[in-house]
Amino acid sequence: MSTNNSGERYAPGRILRRTVLDPTGLTTGGLARHLGITPKNFQAVTAGRRLLGVAQSIRLSRAVGRADAWWSLLQSDHLLALEETQELCATHPDLVGHCRNVSTVATRAREGHLAHVPHPGLVLAGVLSTAGMTQSDFAKHTRLCRRSVSWLVLGRRSLVIETAWWIAAATETDARDWVHLQACHAVSNTDVQSVDVHPLIKRAKARAANGLPRLDDTRTSAWRST
Repeated sequence: MSTNNSGERYAPGRILRRTVLDPTGLTTGGLARHLGITPKNFQAVTAGRRLLGVAQSIRLSRAVGRADAWWSLLQSDHLLALEETQELCATHPDLVGHCRNVSTVATRAREGHLAHVPHPGLVLAGVLSTAGMTQSDFAKHTRLCRRSVSWLVLGRRSLVIETAWWIAAATETDARDWVHLQACHAVSNTDVQSVDVHPLIKRAKARAANGLPRLDDTRTSAWRST
């Protein structure tokens, strides 16, 4: 596995600053306090050196007025770009043509059109079943651990980046679709009712328009700022 410098283009912090912070006047300090994260730890998060859990990712996404899976997808893209694997298995001819629905399901999941996003392992199970391939044959072709493939297909193990690259190579699909399915599945299976956070975008814009201090320039907690 090699490190891909293109991962810098997908650094979540850069996208957060370009699309949210700079246009609204909101700062990382104010957002960090709003989420209950220390500025130091949040700086590591935005730099891609530290990952947020699913519930905290939903909180961040909601705080900046985005869909629940927004930050989880950014983190997935960043990791995928950093951990691109150069030496992959060949495409298996028996699998080609049986994966057309993978991209469709992943796209619908990204766009929030699926109430319950399937585990990527279950999607893989459908592909193998349609192609008439056993888990053992798939594991042998991809050089993945047979037990890992079994647990993944049963939905008992989360899909990791490296495995996504191998699955994508064997099925001639996009690794991004597989990791996005995992991210969206995790979000859809989180109790979002317990994720309570106040959006900051409107207040940040209103403060900037009225010449008031940015949210992290005040001594009070960001969520109490008017």
